[in-house]
Amino acid sequence: MAVAGVTGGGVAQAGLLDRARIIAQPGFNRWLVLPAALAIYLCIGVAIMGFGGSGMIGAPLANLLMAYFKTDGSVGVWQTFVVTALIYFVFIMGGTFGYRIPPAGWRPEGWIPPVAEKLDDHDPPRSPARCS
Repeated sequence: MAVAGVTGGGVAQAGLLDRARIIAQPGFNRWLVLPAALAIYLCIGVAIMGFGGSGMIGAPLANLLMAYFKTDGSVGVWQTFVVTALIYFVFIMGGTFGYRIPPAGWRPEGWIPPVAEKLDDHDPPRSPARCS
C-alpha cells in the first residue's frame, strides 16, 4: 500500500496528472480526430475483433471444414487453410472497397478551420519550414 501511495504521489508531483494535461484544450473536437490516431484506433479494433472472431467463428469453421475435407490419408488441414484464406480475402476486399476518399476540398458541415497562432521570434521552431 505504501508503494502505491509513493508511486501515485510521485506521478502527481511530476505533473503527469496536471489539470492542463488531462482536460481537453479549447477548440478540441472529439469527432475530428487526427487521421494517424484514427488509423491506430482502427487497427487496434480490428486486431481485437480478430481475437474474438477467431474463437467464436474461426475455430468452429475450421473444425467443420477439416471434417468435410478429411480422408483416409489426410486430416484436411491444408484444404481448410486454402478455404479460410479465400473467405478472409473476400471479407478483406469487401471492407477495402467499402471506403471512399472524399472529393478534394471536402469539409464536414459546420467545420471551422483552426486559426493559426502568431508566433513571435522568441518561440522555438515548430516545423522545418520555420527553421529558415
